Amino acid sequence: MNKQTFQVLKSVHTPDYPKDLWWNTFDKTMPELPEGFNYNPRNWKTVDDKIVATTEEEKAKWDDEHPVPEPIPTIEERLALVEQEISTVKNDVSALKTAKG
Repeated sequence: MNKQTFQVLKSVHTPDYPKDLWWNTFDKTMPELPEGFNYNPRNWKTVDDKIVATTEEEKAKWDDEHPVPEPIPTIEERLALVEQEISTVKNDVSALKTAKG
């Protein structure tokens, strides 16, 4: 398990994963997981090779650095927007015809 991201790899060639960055169960270096541990680096950090909860300030910093992307509009929402734009164009064309008239 990666000490910063808490990424878990099931089967690896351990020499490829430095002990300062990774724990492994083979050499029993991995600490006991705290109660409530959920593998989310927003909520947990490594201190002196132990997993500890992050502070509220650290969570806020994480949130600032990892914003949640805007949700992708549904097809229905996109269609409604297109219909609204078409209606606007129709009104503009109608207004131009009236002004020329």
